[in-house]
Amino acid sequence: MKSFMENIPEQYQAALRDAIEAVTETRILLDQVVARFGTKEPEALRAKMGQTFEGITVTEAAVGELEALIALHEDKRALCQNLMDAAAKGLPMDGLMGEA
Repeated sequence: MKSFMENIPEQYQAALRDAIEAVTETRILLDQVVARFGTKEPEALRAKMGQTFEGITVTEAAVGELEALIALHEDKRALCQNLMDAAAKGLPMDGLMGEA
């Protein structure tokens, strides 16, 4: 990532590094869901309701948590993309660091 960051204006580097790490964290969690349950799709997980995987039983709450994780991941990706777009255009960072 060092060579990538060398092409990013300095004022964006810390925020972009944090955004990339946040996307990576949620991606890892989604990958763990796939490894454990065989899917990251809420409806496919819902179809496994009541089944137990590695000691975890699929419940409606688990499906809700997956849906929330997917939404969080998409928010983090959008923030990261906005930062990269702003850096490419040389736009100010004001307002780019939303609640995502």
